[in-house]
Amino acid sequence: MKKLRLALLGIVSIFCLNSCVTTALSTLAGVAVAVCGENGCNDLGKDKKSGFGGIYVLKKENDLKAREYVKSLLLRPKEKLEIDKGVFVNVPKGFILKKYSNYKYFYDKINNIGFPFYYKGDNWIKSIYDNDNLDLKTKLFSTSKGVNIYKVTDKYRSKTLDSVLVKKFPNEKYIYIYIEIEQDKNVPEFMEFYTDFMENL
Repeated sequence: MKKLRLALLGIVSIFCLNSCVTTALSTLAGVAVAVCGENGCNDLGKDKKSGFGGIYVLKKENDLKAREYVKSLLLRPKEKLEIDKGVFVNVPKGFILKKYSNYKYFYDKINNIGFPFYYKGDNWIKSIYDNDNLDLKTKLFSTSKGVNIYKVTDKYRSKTLDSVLVKKFPNEKYIYIYIEIEQDKNVPEFMEFYTDFMENL
């Protein structure tokens, strides 16, 4: 009888543990989507170079090479790119838009490297632009050359995510990039290029 009770207690414990783990995983997945919409920016460094996190893959492989590469992009001539019918932007020569899932990101076809500049129009990015995002608690910090910078003020998210740079277009779509503290804000070369890219679209 004692063994039976112990066995039943063990089974109940396993079910409880599984339930807790499932809940925790679901919560973490929810946080990942909340922080980066559906773009999965928490996994940027694990992507291929051709994916939207390609620049971070290069940075992991060779930090100095990645820094020199983005500095060289500042010197590359600009060209017009049609991102939607009748909607043009200025980008470094060789940059195109690539589609992934239900959004598009910018890609350097000369060096085969993707960047986490997203082009999309949905309720998530609209809520950031409207200063009404309840998950990140973003607040408009400044505006320069049509680019809005929103600071992340949520006490948990702000430990890793610094801000979001957003530019709105007449077709109600946006080009935006999430600025993470470790891999973006703390890398001057990346920040210089990201700012230049957004302000000169």
